[in-house]
Amino acid sequence: MNSVAKELLKQFIESVLDDDCGINKESHSLLMQMLVADKDIANVLHESLELCGQNADGRYVINP
Repeated sequence: MNSVAKELLKQFIESVLDDDCGINKESHSLLMQMLVADKDIANVLHESLELCGQNADGRYVINP
């Protein structure tokens, strides 16, 4: 994955997570599987996903 694609992936994930609706448990699990499966993706998304937590509705968002 080239550097532009990595940055776009990071921006997309942060955009999805930085929303009141966030993502569901299954989507969060898929993201975590991506981190395990691909070291490059893990390096790109690690910091963003550290900010992610569950909100009151049980959905995963940045800074719930």
